Amino acid sequence: MNKNQVKRTKHKSGRVKSTELPATGDKKNLWQIIIILFITSLAFYPVLHGEFLNWDDNQYVYDNTLIRSFSNLPALITTPLQGNYHPLTMITLALNYAISSYEPWSYHLVNLLLHLLNTVLVYILALKLSKNNLIIAFVTSILFGIHPMHVESVAWVAERKDVLYSFFFLLGLVSYVNFTGTKSKKQYWLSVLWLLLSLASKPAAVVFPLAMLAVDLLQKRKLSIVLITEKTPHFILSLVLGMLTLYAQTTAGATETIAEFSLANRFLFACYSFMMYIVKFIVPASQSPFYPYPSTTGALPVAHYLAPFFVLAVILVCAMTFKKNNIVCFAFVFYLVNIILIMQFFIVGRAIIAERYTYIPYVGLSYFAGWLIFKASEKYQFSYYYIIIPVVLIFATLTRVQASHWKNSASFWDYGIKAHPGSRVYHNRGVLYRREGNFEKALELYNEALKYHDDVIDDAIFANRANVYFDKKEYAKAVADYNRAIMLNNNDFLSYENRGSAYLMMNKFDSALIDFNRSLQLKPDNPDVFRKKGILFFNRNMKEEAIAEYLQYIKYKPSDSETLNTIAACYQALGRFDEAVKYYTKAIKTGNNPVFYLNRSYAYYAMGKKAEARDDALTARQAGVNVPESYLGQLTRPVSL
Repeated sequence: MNKNQVKRTKHKSGRVKSTELPATGDKKNLWQIIIILFITSLAFYPVLHGEFLNWDDNQYVYDNTLIRSFSNLPALITTPLQGNYHPLTMITLALNYAISSYEPWSYHLVNLLLHLLNTVLVYILALKLSKNNLIIAFVTSILFGIHPMHVESVAWVAERKDVLYSFFFLLGLVSYVNFTGTKSKKQYWLSVLWLLLSLASKPAAVVFPLAMLAVDLLQKRKLSIVLITEKTPHFILSLVLGMLTLYAQTTAGATETIAEFSLANRFLFACYSFMMYIVKFIVPASQSPFYPYPSTTGALPVAHYLAPFFVLAVILVCAMTFKKNNIVCFAFVFYLVNIILIMQFFIVGRAIIAERYTYIPYVGLSYFAGWLIFKASEKYQFSYYYIIIPVVLIFATLTRVQASHWKNSASFWDYGIKAHPGSRVYHNRGVLYRREGNFEKALELYNEALKYHDDVIDDAIFANRANVYFDKKEYAKAVADYNRAIMLNNNDFLSYENRGSAYLMMNKFDSALIDFNRSLQLKPDNPDVFRKKGILFFNRNMKEEAIAEYLQYIKYKPSDSETLNTIAACYQALGRFDEAVKYYTKAIKTGNNPVFYLNRSYAYYAMGKKAEARDDALTARQAGVNVPESYLGQLTRPVSL
């Protein structure tokens, strides 16, 4: 045992014996934790100044109406989002919204605090698994805390689910280790509770029972019926949540790409992802926000064909060292069970690897690194600081640089284009240029994105390029691109709606109406289409039909004063002045446009209510509206006897 891990105590008899340091309550443990948290905080500090990204953050925050009020709690805990069922994650985002609304600082702060807590839990877990080996615990925790590959999980608001599920996942493992050592029923049922909360944060926690078996492997617990059956509650919870998630992802289309690749390619992809996560653990270079699949039209890159041999080598090393030392086997089994669902044998999403998927799996690899450093320092009699300090300096620096890329959407996608150019990064950067009004630059990037021939995203690129042409009033070009988008995705309600808008601007009313109706078939609760149909009928002087569409629209947007004013104008044109006054009054109550008073004045005048008409006209005039003098003269002229 290393001298750093031993302290001297006395028996009652006065004899001195060596004992291991306790797992908790020791000053050295506390100082190690403080150092780890300090370095990790410095490395990740830039994330606190980050903004929201135009990469899922809008779905999780800006467009997520459920988080805006806890009156939505029933829907919040029952509604999947983007193919994931994670009600606890949604609740934490609702808490953030209650604290800072759309200000991102509280969202990033919670993510960072969860990461720091997870780093402490990794320290505690490693300390327990290593039987209080301070070197292994320190190295495992610091590598987990500052690893550059973990920036995505911490800096990305939409990945709240990652750091949150990991918090409960690690708590569950700590409780399970306590149970295996003490057989405490309390610790056992705590592990079940933590698993439930972890599953409610992210479905990835379904592998928890397998992680428990990896711990059993390290502790040399013999495989038996008892060993399996004691995990029955954990397996049942994982099975139920797994089925819910599979249904949600299938419904959301997250698994629809599996048919694109042959079984052989999927095998190579799985081996490649297994290998590359390990490679990037050792050398976290060439990081990227997106790692697309290679083209399968020809031969794959050489690394994909080498990957199965790498996997075979790892298996052989584990088998050869198992009897002598099962730590190697534990590290890679723990790593494997935590990436098994995202190894791309079962295709989910459009990335062959993703940095966020390394968060929990790297606990196993970090533990192995800690053990290697401990054994080397013990065998060759040198301080482990000589190894860990340079690694910490390099990793912490890389993490801080990586975290700075997540400052805002522009810096993030600019970094993505430099790191790994592809259809998605060009497309998402183009979206930002359009928002800024830089249409030419947006078109340039959309054209670059289309060069990659990504069938899954090409429809979105054509649709967004069409939006730019629409903004430029080049409606024929917009229609041509909307046509391409619809050919690639015939169920995109938004492309039908937008093409209808382009037809409307070209006065092709029949074509516009067909597209608006198709859009409503695909999404019946889209209020904007009702409004646009109202505009169409209004422009064709079909006031009754326009009113019907506008009334549908204000069911969703009852405070849209301009639309209320338009409804009133339609009624006035039809000679239904009572209805006109009713809707002008609603427009006045919901808006602050004094023109509405003048409009209502005309309706009152048509009804013969000159006093009311005069009051409204004067109110409009006092607010700066240009009221014709001839009209005021008619309202103020004395009535002849």
